[in-house]
Amino acid sequence: MRSTILLLVACFLLAGCGNKTGKKQVHSVEADSTHIQRHNRIVSEYEIRQKILEHGDTTLKFEFHGRIEEFPYELILANKRSYSNAFYPVYSALFNAFKTPVISSQCYNDSTIRAELIRNTSPDLTESMSAKIKILTKFSRSGYFNHKKFIYPDSVNSALAISSLSRGAEKGNWNAKEDMAAACFMGYLVKRNITKGQFWHKRYVNHKLKKVSGKDSSTVATKTNNQAASEIVVTTPQSKFPSAITENIENGNIKAYNDTKADYKDCDSDFEMLLFSVIMADKYNYKPAYLDTYLYLWKTFNYHQKRDLWNLSDFDPKTKSYALYHLRKAASFGDKQANDILSKVKEK
Repeated sequence: MRSTILLLVACFLLAGCGNKTGKKQVHSVEADSTHIQRHNRIVSEYEIRQKILEHGDTTLKFEFHGRIEEFPYELILANKRSYSNAFYPVYSALFNAFKTPVISSQCYNDSTIRAELIRNTSPDLTESMSAKIKILTKFSRSGYFNHKKFIYPDSVNSALAISSLSRGAEKGNWNAKEDMAAACFMGYLVKRNITKGQFWHKRYVNHKLKKVSGKDSSTVATKTNNQAASEIVVTTPQSKFPSAITENIENGNIKAYNDTKADYKDCDSDFEMLLFSVIMADKYNYKPAYLDTYLYLWKTFNYHQKRDLWNLSDFDPKTKSYALYHLRKAASFGDKQANDILSKVKEK
């Protein structure tokens, strides 16, 4: 289950690339038409992107809508800025990209477990949650999950996903707590640990009960006067990438990928294709996409910076490792640019 997450990103991700070079407009409306109003002032797509990428701005509120183009912003806000609500979207974006159900879904959609949960459903939420943790404990203790075939992304993206999920749970995201509990009970990408599963599930339950009981309603109430004026309203949360293009690339269509990459080549925000390049590289082993992934990551973390392509000084360690993995893969396939960049990274 994934609730709508308020945080700073993405309403400016809705439009296509502006026509800076005289080339054709790409797929959607001009970037200038994507805007929000704050304090009766129009905030441009460019300005918001700059605030997030260059300054890690956390004063504006946005919503993640699961769009492909949000991934670079989710990644930099999570790994570089440690923004609490960005970790779960990184995890879920990677799972969705590889058409992998999130961990809690894989757990609760198991027919045997689902039947047991239905039999123990109660009108009282507390009783239902208590029964749920007992059922998961029973199945985990019995070794039920030992012989289950789980669905995973590839190993590199699985590692990034589970790390992001763990950080999200530690930082209090309730979706992350639920999925982390399921992961511990199942032994999914982590060592099976019933005690930790119970711990995270109880944390998730407490969070949910607090939400349902309205104990945190005072937080919402105090938001009306002094924060409402600065709240950002997202009006058109559709993706800038048409669904047909997204579907084709998610299914490994090389022509669709290359055509879209060419369309966005001169865009200020071409790095928003990052998740597409990850899919093409790590799911379909399309060799040019490995270098694309490195370059899109570099552009995300060096937005408008005049640095060499081998300069990773603005990267956090986790994303740096992720970027270098893709650079090394590109170099291993004989890509000249990748080998040139890698040689300078090693010299540094």
